Amino acid sequence: MRLNKAALVLAVTIASLAPPSVATATTKPTNQYGMTFKENAAGSTLWNLPPTQKTVTDDDARRRMISAPAGRPYYAGQEDQASRLPGGHVPPADPWTDPDTKECISKLDQGNEIGFSLNRWVWCGYLKSYHYEISPQGARLGWFEMNTLAVGYGREDGKRTFDVRFVPQKVVYGGTYKPTTKVKVGMECKPDIRGCKAEGAEAWRTTVEWETSVGNWIPGHIESDAGAGIGDTKLGYPIYNFYTIFRDGSRKDAPQHWIRCDSATYFHARPAACIVWDVSPRLVYAIYDKDGKPTGQHGVAKHIKDALDKPDDTWPRKLDGAKKIPGRYKQPTDTEPFPGLQRIPVNSQSYRAHRYETSLACNRRPPYQDTGLPTPPTGDDQCDEYPFAATKQGSANIYWDFSVRAVNGKQNGSAGSVLSNYYLWDRQLHVQTMDGQPADFDGYWVDILDRQP
Repeated sequence: MRLNKAALVLAVTIASLAPPSVATATTKPTNQYGMTFKENAAGSTLWNLPPTQKTVTDDDARRRMISAPAGRPYYAGQEDQASRLPGGHVPPADPWTDPDTKECISKLDQGNEIGFSLNRWVWCGYLKSYHYEISPQGARLGWFEMNTLAVGYGREDGKRTFDVRFVPQKVVYGGTYKPTTKVKVGMECKPDIRGCKAEGAEAWRTTVEWETSVGNWIPGHIESDAGAGIGDTKLGYPIYNFYTIFRDGSRKDAPQHWIRCDSATYFHARPAACIVWDVSPRLVYAIYDKDGKPTGQHGVAKHIKDALDKPDDTWPRKLDGAKKIPGRYKQPTDTEPFPGLQRIPVNSQSYRAHRYETSLACNRRPPYQDTGLPTPPTGDDQCDEYPFAATKQGSANIYWDFSVRAVNGKQNGSAGSVLSNYYLWDRQLHVQTMDGQPADFDGYWVDILDRQP
């Protein structure tokens, strides 16, 4: 841990820079959301709800994101796709012809009802509605089997809704299940989540009606009420699941899925959105392209890889222990996930503090006169920093370490453009406040590939 920071850094609000912690020190009154605020010794915040008023807290949501499976990462080059979406992501008119839906379905495991999150905008999964009626002697009296494909789409066109559709693919029934026997398939919000409403995507139909529905999409959506949201952007974390009610009234619930909805106005033409939350977001840089040539972000990618894999070999050197640099996407050899990165505004005090701290290390100015970059950047080179200045974990954060390196200015600019467009593409939220206190609601990880796939 570095404690010898420059004077400007000391002016930074420490609470806005602290990592999550669970050791509490003080308790403040309940806020307008019915939550009890706690502040720990490191200055970070936790929000705990009374048992009678349940909702999803930022801490719950963060744990869910960290434990979520990986989907398709964001690669350099997708910034062109982001620029072609001036109004933001919207659900496709026809799932069957949508390339992302096709890719998602291709990755599904028939035996896994949890499904697959392609990215923050597309989820897909199989639902299995099976019911058997057995006599006391073990004879099969009746049966109903329906395999269903479901898809979910985030959107950011100003609506706090998450589009959900399902389509029956195979229906088999017999015995006590007659052609006129009714079965219901539906979708619902977790009962104790405020501001969540499920619309459509449900139907009571006879078995023969389900049979004739094969191949036809049944639409619906999840709504998130901004009035029940929390934080600066009125965050909501709806939790929903599909269910089936059979002939005898018995019921089968499919696994629950999380989404996140916000009303962040700094996305300009995209003032409200809902995204898939069951995925670990990651930004990918590659050192070489698929042909073995250096990428446009070659120098920055090498720098980040060294900072994450060999932090003690990077500048500035640390004299009082091993360096700890966050943000590495979990590798097969890691036993625990690394802490992620959180976005901050580029006009914030923290951002300016990071940039100033970086300049000190790059130019071997106090307190880095002996440990900073040996030779300051000259000519076409620029000083690159990791973690990024536009993150809470940047160089002025006293709880984490950082790295600086001289890299080609054009490559540095290209990598910066990729990061900016990634924030837009993945709808990464700023660290924000609740009742004037910082709260981390979002995050991502960085994955460096030696070569593009």
